[in-house]
Amino acid sequence: MSVTRRILSICALVALVAASCTTGHKGATPSTASGGNASSPLVNGRRRPNILILLSDDQAFHLFDRQLMPNVFSKLVDQGVDFARAYVNVSQCCPSRSSILTGLYSRHTGVDSNTVALDGRTPARPTMAVALHDAGYRTMLAGKYLNSEPCSPQPGWDQWVCGTKVSEIDPLLNVNGEDVQYEGYTADILADFAVDFVKADADPDHPFFIYYAPRDPHLPANDDRENSLAVPPYKPPSYDAIPDPASRPAWARIAPLSPEDLSQIQSQHRKMTRQIPPLDAAMGKILDALGNREGNTLVFFLSDNGFMYGEHRLTSKNEPYEESVRVPFVVRFPGALPRPGHFSSDALVSNVDIAPTIMDAAGIPWEADGTSLLPILRGQKASVRDGLLIEWCEAGNESNCRPETSEYTGVSIPAFFGIVTERYVFVRYKTGETELYDLKADPYEMTNLAADPAERSLVGQLSSQLDALVAPPDTPGTTIVGGPVGTVPAGSMSFSFFSQARTTKLLCGLSGPGQDGGMQPCDSGVLTYPSLGPGQYTFTVQAVDARGRQDPTPAVRRFTVSG
Repeated sequence: MSVTRRILSICALVALVAASCTTGHKGATPSTASGGNASSPLVNGRRRPNILILLSDDQAFHLFDRQLMPNVFSKLVDQGVDFARAYVNVSQCCPSRSSILTGLYSRHTGVDSNTVALDGRTPARPTMAVALHDAGYRTMLAGKYLNSEPCSPQPGWDQWVCGTKVSEIDPLLNVNGEDVQYEGYTADILADFAVDFVKADADPDHPFFIYYAPRDPHLPANDDRENSLAVPPYKPPSYDAIPDPASRPAWARIAPLSPEDLSQIQSQHRKMTRQIPPLDAAMGKILDALGNREGNTLVFFLSDNGFMYGEHRLTSKNEPYEESVRVPFVVRFPGALPRPGHFSSDALVSNVDIAPTIMDAAGIPWEADGTSLLPILRGQKASVRDGLLIEWCEAGNESNCRPETSEYTGVSIPAFFGIVTERYVFVRYKTGETELYDLKADPYEMTNLAADPAERSLVGQLSSQLDALVAPPDTPGTTIVGGPVGTVPAGSMSFSFFSQARTTKLLCGLSGPGQDGGMQPCDSGVLTYPSLGPGQYTFTVQAVDARGRQDPTPAVRRFTVSG
């Protein structure tokens, strides 16, 4: 039974955090990575990096501003890589956060919208927190997990502080399974938890992974500390405008917004803008707490999606337009990019790239839809892709898809796939309708070129590129995420694993005392061996795609059961 208490002082907060942090796996047995190599504090001769994700909620790209976010700009942008062309695969909270934690596209996680959970799916879609935990990381969630799931603790997290109330003040938090009522500003309370988690174990051989995800600046945006901040009206060229409605898909042919609607939109914009400075201050507090561990900490800052304030007569998110799918995205990693090598990049990057980048830096195999950004951070490459995938509701169950579009127009967006390139965005809806915009000549996406005869060749080229992005990989990949590591006592052993596409079949085998290593179907993504005795074991998983192509490098995990 949960207990609700009123915490009135920072002293009580710090005491609770310090006690909670001692329940982690400090001094845990060295683990075995998915590829079968024993983990250690070193990766390629360097200590495994600490990982910090700073995630804002519904922060529009135009609200990523030095005056609003002086800490993020001075401590991250001015010391790392500012990715100016960053996008989310799906512009909605739960799908985006699922992609961040797995590196998978929405149609592969199966999380179509905010009504669909990531946990308990078949096949299993384990998060990188489980793998990092098994590799010896101390792991912490501070804030919002997925609003499609309960806030009770999830696998892979040592410290769990999950928000259960949509508010920036006086939050109800689930702290390691106990519901606790706090007084104060949510972003600050969560930041205090993160700071104390950093300080709880200063041993560099015990790296940490912190996922800081408050709800700011998400509505209701009721943090009142910056209510006097002057916010000018936001009216870009696309505001309440559709210059050529005949060229738009049917869903987007929207009547002008009423004066009352426009007034409400501006009010929301002011409120959400005023949440940014307090959020920035809380993130600055966490960054300052890194101290001498800063040099070996990989930091990401981004928003889970963009947000629309009347552009194209739309509000909220889900839409394939820039204001919805483009997000602020900054990476600082002194281990790859020492000072003063900071720079801005126009490389096309996505939220699905975060998990592969983290696992690459940690030396943990991770087969996913995204790709590691370390080559860009190290200056080895200028880009990692020519085209980037955006989508909505393409996981195969449209009944799950509930778009958070405009509360004023009630539009419903049909499922789509889209590709963003250096210059263009091309969107293909399930209805057969298409949109094409030249982002250099027309950054506000005012003129749909898809039906222009002069652009027929370009449409064909982009359509082919989109087909290639949507197609399954040439060979499937396989990843073991969780299971026994190092030396473990005799007993029941459970494993979790995945392959990118949900349609891929999986084969598993265990060799060792009493086990012949024979490969058997294990499509659920989880497998338990009820009783294993002393000896050395090897667990193998191999993916086989719908075309019968096998993963040429199956995932292997070796472990020892003690006598």
